[in-house]
Amino acid sequence: MKESAAQETMPTPEYFADFASSYSEEIDRLLRPFHERVNEAVQDFVDTFYAHLSNRAESSAILARLNPEELRHLKSRQAQHLHFLLAAGTTPQEHFKRALQVGWAHALVGVSLPMMMEAYHLYRRKIAQFQEFPGMEIQQRERLGGALDQRLQLDLEAQIVSYVRFEASVASHLAALDEAIQEVNNLADVLRHGLHKI
Repeated sequence: MKESAAQETMPTPEYFADFASSYSEEIDRLLRPFHERVNEAVQDFVDTFYAHLSNRAESSAILARLNPEELRHLKSRQAQHLHFLLAAGTTPQEHFKRALQVGWAHALVGVSLPMMMEAYHLYRRKIAQFQEFPGMEIQQRERLGGALDQRLQLDLEAQIVSYVRFEASVASHLAALDEAIQEVNNLADVLRHGLHKI
């Protein structure tokens, strides 16, 4: 099940039009100074996020499978993704494609949808804290907050799409394997035939 399977059909232009205002020049202007001040906050969030996950039975079982280097890499990718959510100069299409890849990776390692929904609750809470930085007028803060909330919504929707595609891919592979079992007589032929169909 290759990650490229997550890159299938993109939503319609109308879908992306609903998010366009959250990637506008106005939001870019608000994000640039805001983004420069969140490096430490992002790292703090990532550490808090994984501490929270390690206290949950389902997620701690997944994290326990990782060696220290893999966990560091995962945390680094998490920080990169959060920076991407907060970045100026992106488009909803670019964001959707990236979130598809992240969702596929999450589904592949066994992160469940309830776990992901909980993660987004933490994301929203942390981003609300980011907006408490001084130097921004209330109206600007509200405008930026609405845009970031929309970006999180797009991110979540894209990852859910990847979960659906991942489940469909698993079902397709299982069906191919079942067909292979029906058509051959020994294990070697099952593996050869099954891999050929997959």
